[in-house]
Amino acid sequence: MDRLFVYGTLRRGCRAHSMLADVAREIVTAETPGQLYALPEGYPAFLRGTGVVVGDLVSVRSSRVAALLRELDRFEGYFGPGLSANIYTRETLPVTVRETGATREAHVYIYANAARARTLGRRLDTGDWVGSRGAAAAGS
Repeated sequence: MDRLFVYGTLRRGCRAHSMLADVAREIVTAETPGQLYALPEGYPAFLRGTGVVVGDLVSVRSSRVAALLRELDRFEGYFGPGLSANIYTRETLPVTVRETGATREAHVYIYANAARARTLGRRLDTGDWVGSRGAAAAGS
């Protein structure tokens, strides 16, 4: 699969977006069901749940997918399926393109400690990191 849904510091205009600059074929605004929390460390936590999370659907050049996922796994603290050391897990979810309504499967990083996010984080009711004060407070 050559698509990635990003909702936080990897989005356009945010501090880590440069990781995607050379590998993206296309980037469009999209959304998927879930909840978004602003963590005290200055980045967001995506959790499964009711609500909508807004982000960018990034189509990646096929030749770069494996290397990008390895790099992002390190960046997101994902060490493999089911490992207790994971900060995030990487899963495949359906994502809806806002402009067309088309649904696409994409890799999504989901925060592994939902209880911590709900306890220490601030829920972003809009589901939009860029459009919220979460991004501004984090310097994204």
